[in-house]
Amino acid sequence: MNEYVDANLHEKTTHGTPDFPGVIYGDSYHFLKDQYFYAHYHEELEIIATKKGKMSILVNNKKYIISEGDILLVNSNAVHWVTHNEYPDSYFIAALFKQSLIQTSGAPFIEKNIIEYIHSKKFEAILIKDSQIHKKLIEIYNPFRKNESWAKIEYLILIYMIYSYIYKNVEICEFNEGGHNNDKVRKALQYIYKNYNKEIALADIAKEMRLSEAEASRVFKKIVKDSPIEYLVKYRVNRASYFLINTDYSITDIAFLVGFQSSNYFTIAFKKYHNVTPSVFRKEHK
Repeated sequence: MNEYVDANLHEKTTHGTPDFPGVIYGDSYHFLKDQYFYAHYHEELEIIATKKGKMSILVNNKKYIISEGDILLVNSNAVHWVTHNEYPDSYFIAALFKQSLIQTSGAPFIEKNIIEYIHSKKFEAILIKDSQIHKKLIEIYNPFRKNESWAKIEYLILIYMIYSYIYKNVEICEFNEGGHNNDKVRKALQYIYKNYNKEIALADIAKEMRLSEAEASRVFKKIVKDSPIEYLVKYRVNRASYFLINTDYSITDIAFLVGFQSSNYFTIAFKKYHNVTPSVFRKEHK
């Protein structure tokens, strides 16, 4: 299994604390020079902003490109992941928070008329172009990571700034197609994450999705941008990357450990996505 998501594709990481269910992260292309972060979802809403360069973010079946100064608000439980390979010099900041963080019993007008209105919409993500909001997130990143108490107040202000911007400027588009198809794709991803180290055929994935093989491929590719088998191979390669760096298993053992039926095919697939053989990759990163 993936270290970061469970069998249901739900992220394992706990974001924030019970008293303050919000957190900020930063990351860049250095993470194994990976092709993408694993597709995942979580209960928290997520604010993603570029600090450097551009970012390509896939949310359900839509691709968002955000540049420096842009912010993307990803809705709760939307399947999403960041692709780094298109913009290898990029660096992003992500803030995650639960809806409960901004429940405001002392200000019922705000809660009922703005917060509940936005939370009631079935959107996948909202692109925000506002330099002041972007600046606020960049400014509080380091203080928040250092546990400065005042930074939590600024964190809340950041969220209210985002909600105010959306309420005033954005006609929220609800995500219609994703409901039915996204559930099916999520089941396919769950199946891949649980069984990637076993022999898997398209028929197995289609059965999990309760679709024909042709329809399963169409629906999966529309949302994930890869066919089910392409995605499975990518996932196996990325799992192999972890074992190459963090274990002393032989390359042949790793090939079989992640589900490849031959070490030769493993080498061909690995080189396709990393541009080097597994042995060279291990020497460069171990």
